[in-house]
Amino acid sequence: MNNVTFIINVLTVFVCIVDIDECAELTTCPNAKFECKNKPGSVNCFCRYQKSKDTDGCGDFANPPGGNLFNVSLDWTKNKSDGLKQLVDILSMGFQNKFYNASMKDPVQGSSPGATEYRINMSSDTPHWYIRDYLARVSSHYHISGVEVDDLDECKAKEAECVYPALCANTYGGYRCVCNGTTDVDKTQSCVLDRDQGKDTELDLVLGLVLGIGIPLLLLLLLAALACFCCCKKTVTGDLPHMFPDYFQEQYNPPPFNYSDPALHYITHCSPRILDNFTPRQRYR
Repeated sequence: MNNVTFIINVLTVFVCIVDIDECAELTTCPNAKFECKNKPGSVNCFCRYQKSKDTDGCGDFANPPGGNLFNVSLDWTKNKSDGLKQLVDILSMGFQNKFYNASMKDPVQGSSPGATEYRINMSSDTPHWYIRDYLARVSSHYHISGVEVDDLDECKAKEAECVYPALCANTYGGYRCVCNGTTDVDKTQSCVLDRDQGKDTELDLVLGLVLGIGIPLLLLLLLAALACFCCCKKTVTGDLPHMFPDYFQEQYNPPPFNYSDPALHYITHCSPRILDNFTPRQRYR
């Protein structure tokens, strides 16, 4: 009996399933107000500005007061003479009411070649990493090869508008003008008051000193005078009674007060000083 050997070739098929990153598509989420989170087979769009009382949609409520000024550095793969307009269109489409305005910074010595710097003004509830993430997401669609977004130090860049001698203090998204290291003033206000304001301030200071010191001092003087008046002893003026004649003393001072009694009279006297163990030296004539 012949043995028949059957050889079966098994073809192994490997199937590779690659998840598509839907966040790379600009139309996945409505705009930059949403954070795109890709997951296997689907994607989630989370509102960055969601609030418990927000009923108008993501970030459509009124912006808080103030704003954030950021520095944006972009590397265009092509010579973009209209780069500012392109950036304004990108941010207006992405952030809508959260974006205010933008301007281009003149190139300075030491800046990276090919990079163009811009100043963008955003709402105060929009941090710089929102802009950085969105620009990095859309960079391939607008010929952008490099994106840098950070807080602008207006003091170091000498773009602050503080009036001397107020000092510039950088803050996130802006700066402060500080007088004497503690007092904040407006950007157009000086630490030194003008002459008329100085006179008014000096007059108020003098008036405050007069009212604060003069009135209490006057009250103390009145109290002292009242105390002296109450504690002052009465004095008798005129001749002493024992110098009057006897009949006059008896008329106005009847017994038992007898002013003629010698015991009632004070007689001054003096006595020599006595020193122990001292013998006076006799004086010879």
